[in-house]
Amino acid sequence: MESIEFIKGFKIININLPNIRKKMYNNDELNDLERFLLIANEKDGNLCKTLVGDDEIMKEYLKEAKEVSVEGNILNEYTKEQEDEMIRNLDMKDLREETELRTAKLLKKNNVSIDTILKCTGLTKSQIMNL
Repeated sequence: MESIEFIKGFKIININLPNIRKKMYNNDELNDLERFLLIANEKDGNLCKTLVGDDEIMKEYLKEAKEVSVEGNILNEYTKEQEDEMIRNLDMKDLREETELRTAKLLKKNNVSIDTILKCTGLTKSQIMNL
C-alpha cells in the first residue's frame, strides 16, 4: 500500500486487494490492516475465520459484521437501493417505448410517411408496420 500526503496529516492510501490476496495465497505474513481489509471484502465465512485466527478484536469485528449482514441493515439496503434504481430505469425504458409506440401510431394514423416516423421515434420499420 502506498500513501500520498496532500494536506498535512491527511493521506490518501492506494489499496490493491489483489496484491494482498496474492500475499495471503503465497502464505506470506499479513499485517493487521491487510487482514482486516481482506475480512471486510471476503464472502467466504471459513476464509474469514482463518484470517481472524486468535485475534479477539478481529473476532469481534467479524461477529458484528455477520450480525449486520444477517439483520440486513447495511448490506441489504445497498442491494435494495441498487434494485430500486434498476426498477426505475426499467420503468423509464418501458414508458419511453410505450410513448414511442403511441406517437408512431398517431403519426401513422395521420398519414405521416414511414420514413418520418422512423426518424421521430427510433422504432424499427417492422414495429411501425405492425401498428
